[in-house]
Amino acid sequence: MDQNFIEQGQPVYNSEPVNPNEIYASALQEERVLNLLSQLSPENQLKDIYWYLRGYYKNPNTNQWEKQNKDLKEISPLLLSRVMGFLGSLSHQGITLSNMTETKINRTMKLIIEWYVDEMVANAHLYGLEDEYAERSRIGIIIFENCFAAFNRSLGGTESRRVFGALSIGENLSPYGQFNQQKKRGFLDSLKIWKD
Repeated sequence: MDQNFIEQGQPVYNSEPVNPNEIYASALQEERVLNLLSQLSPENQLKDIYWYLRGYYKNPNTNQWEKQNKDLKEISPLLLSRVMGFLGSLSHQGITLSNMTETKINRTMKLIIEWYVDEMVANAHLYGLEDEYAERSRIGIIIFENCFAAFNRSLGGTESRRVFGALSIGENLSPYGQFNQQKKRGFLDSLKIWKD
């Protein structure tokens, strides 16, 4: 029985000395990709929405959030909580890295608009917005524009192609990326080990 054992080979890494410049270039590329992903992260967009809904703006000179109008009352914490929870379910990398069609985006936007209208009609009194139509419009515009922007990033898989394209560039620069390129084989090629 022991004599019928077929030893499967371990991956063979390039044993040549690795140039420190290649290591540095690979690390630099990886850092750039991670930085790009963090900038594109919808979670960062949610933080911005949180402050916009509260009536703040980001001062470009100080990079700090400042109140737009000191006399403007902030929106209800209950409304803020509900909106942020709702947006959190729609604004994540699973959405932006997906491959949405125009039809899917339009249907989803229709559902978001219907949700917002229902929320305002049913609960405006809870939020102190019974006769505050301008404020309701401001909140709605923030919600709709940010959702639409996130969905447009996924239109036709555009963002995922960009991100994965940047990742594949990083792999090609890495000595381990070269190994991965050599390792890529078809399904039938992977079964050839059984033929030997």
